[in-house]
Amino acid sequence: MAVLLKGMMGIMQEDFNELIFKNNYFNEKLTIVLPHPSPLNIKWFKDHPGFMKKRILEVRKIINAVLNENIE
Repeated sequence: MAVLLKGMMGIMQEDFNELIFKNNYFNEKLTIVLPHPSPLNIKWFKDHPGFMKKRILEVRKIINAVLNENIE
């Protein structure tokens, strides 16, 4: 599935999986794309075990860093 993004450089077409597994920037701000945790997406999660094993840990580290930065 391809996703169209309209940005400052025009319209870019990227694969949904590419968007999920990398840090994206929109208007110079970090934007994290996540799959919906619906039971209908069980097949996607099974087909992409790296999401739970690697990517979700990266996202948690980013969130924790932002939260800790705002506390101090």
